[in-house]
Amino acid sequence: MNKVKKIVAVLGAGLLLALTGCSSSNSAATIGKTVIPNATVQGTINDVLKERKKVDTNGMNLVTGIELNTNAIRFHVVSVLFDDIAAKIKMKVTDAEIAERRKSIIAQIGSEKDLNPALVNAQIAQ
Repeated sequence: MNKVKKIVAVLGAGLLLALTGCSSSNSAATIGKTVIPNATVQGTINDVLKERKKVDTNGMNLVTGIELNTNAIRFHVVSVLFDDIAAKIKMKVTDAEIAERRKSIIAQIGSEKDLNPALVNAQIAQ
C-alpha cells in the first residue's frame, strides 16, 4: 500500500510540474528534462479520432475538444512518470509479460473483436 501512495504522490507532483512547467510554445508539457511536444499530443488525438471511425460509438460517452486534449496530455505525462519510476527501480517489462496481460484483458472484455471498441471507449488508440 505504501508503494501505491508513493506512486500517486509522484504522479500528482508530475502532473503539477506538467501544468506549470510548459516553457515553450511547441511543448504541451515538460516533466523535468522530458518535453512532450504539441505534435505528439496532436498525433495521439488524431489517432483516437481515427480509431473512433472504425467502430460503432453509439452509447459510448466519448470526450471531445479540450477534454480530449487534456486526456491526451495526461496520458503522455503519466507515461513519462511511469517510465521514470520503472527506470529508477530498474524494472523491465518483457514481451511475454505484455502478451500475458493483453491475453487477460481480452478475456476480461470478451474477445479479440471487442478490443478496438473497448480501447475507443477508454480513449486509447492502438
